[in-house]
Amino acid sequence: MIERGYAHEMSASIIASEGGAGYYPENTAYAVQKSLAEGVQGCELDFHLTKDKIFVANHDYLLNPAITRTTAGGWLAEPGPAINQTNLADLHEFDFGSLDPSSKLARKYPLRESRSPQYIATFQDIEEVYAGAVNAELWFEAKTDPYDKTNTTPANLYVEALAQMLATSPLFSRTVLIAFDWSLLQSAQEYLPGIQTGFLSIDFSWLSRGNSVPTEDPKVARWFGNFNPVDYGGCVAQAAAAANATYWSPYFRDLNKDLVKQAHDLGVKVSTWGADTSQEIDQALNTGVDSLTTGYVDRARSDSIHND
Repeated sequence: MIERGYAHEMSASIIASEGGAGYYPENTAYAVQKSLAEGVQGCELDFHLTKDKIFVANHDYLLNPAITRTTAGGWLAEPGPAINQTNLADLHEFDFGSLDPSSKLARKYPLRESRSPQYIATFQDIEEVYAGAVNAELWFEAKTDPYDKTNTTPANLYVEALAQMLATSPLFSRTVLIAFDWSLLQSAQEYLPGIQTGFLSIDFSWLSRGNSVPTEDPKVARWFGNFNPVDYGGCVAQAAAAANATYWSPYFRDLNKDLVKQAHDLGVKVSTWGADTSQEIDQALNTGVDSLTTGYVDRARSDSIHND
C-alpha cells in the first residue's frame, strides 16, 4: 500500500468515509488508525447501539455477508444478526477485516486491503485511536430508521445513551453528529448542547414506492422530523437552517453551486458525500462545499490541488 499524505491546505475539509473504505476495511479501528496517520482531516463512521447499550461501528443494521465472516473463516450465508438485538460479546465472534471476493462490494472497492481479523470497533476503540490526532474531526453517523422499529434503536433511546457517553468524551468538541433521521438530531441538540450537527439528505423516494414527490410521500416525510422541506417551499437547506443545523449534508448528485450559496446565505455550512471517482469528487468540490466525505481522500486532495 502506497502511503498518502494530505498536508495541502484545502478550502474544503476532506473526510475519510467509513474510516477510508476505498483502501481499508470499512468502519474498523484499523482503517481509522491508517487514515489518521496519513493526515486526514477527519473520519466518518457509522454507529449502532448494541443490545447491551454499546456503540459500535458498522454500516448496516444487519451484518453484511460481503464483509462479515465467522472467526472460523466462513462467510455469512445471509444478512444478520441485527446489531441492535445482539450483545457486544456475540458480535466479537465475527471478523470484519476482509471482503468476500465474490461480492459486489469487492468489485466496488478493488483497492481495499485485507486485514483480518478485525473485530467490531466500539466508540471507545475509536476514541483511543483519535488520542494521537488532536486536530482531526470525528463525523459520527447515528444509524436509526424511523420506519424500522425492529432492527434499529428508537431515536430517543439512542440519544439518551449517546448523551451519557459523548458529553464527557474528549472528542465532543471535535465531533459532528450526522444522521438521516432529523428527529434524532433535534433530540441531540437538546441533550447535548453545543454539539455540531449535520442533517443528511437524499432523494428519499428511493426508499419509498412509486414516483411521488419525495418530501410529500408519507413513507418519506418522517425522516425530516418537525422540519419537512414541504413547509419551507420545498427548500431542504431552509428546513435545515430552521432546524439549527451546523451542516446541511446532501448527496453530491443533489447539489449545485446555487444550492450551496443558498445554504451559506442562511448561515448553514454544506457537507456532501457519495463522490468517489475523480470526476465525481471534482464535481462535488466545484460546488463550493465546506466538507466532502469520500472513500478516496487522496483523489480529493489531487482534485483540490488542481482546482486551487
